[in-house]
Formats: sequence, C-alpha cells, structure tokens
Amino acid sequence: MDGYCYLTFPTVYFAIRTEAVLRETSHSFKLVPVPRSISSSCGTALRCSCTDLTAIKETLTQANVSIENSYGPLP
Repeated sequence: MDGYCYLTFPTVYFAIRTEAVLRETSHSFKLVPVPRSISSSCGTALRCSCTDLTAIKETLTQANVSIENSYGPLP
C-alpha cells in the first residue's frame, strides 16, 4: 500500500461515532489528527487502507454518520 486514505468529519461527534460503528466491523482504521496536507486547522480524521475506503464509507452512510470529505492516498 502506498499511503493511507483519510476521512474528515463535520464535528468531533461524528469522528467518535465512526469509531464506535467501525469497531463492529473487520476494517482496519485509526483515528488521527487531521494531516497538515489536508487542513491546517485542528480536528480528527479517520485513517484507513485505501482498499477499504469505499466499504467504510458505505458502512458509515448506513449508520447515518456524516462524512465531510475523503482524501488519499497520502503518505
């Protein structure tokens, strides 16, 4: 894998909700500070394998989790 993909959220609430939803799946992920290459503001992002990105987005949509944007692959 050449880097990771990232999801950002409109609020920290959705980032925390994402963690709760994805713990019930087999997807590998990690909540991390938003990379500077995405935004200079503070915030929490989800880092995941780019191969899992579509499935993760579908899972979050079904769980009514708002996603601000997706980025990647980034180092």
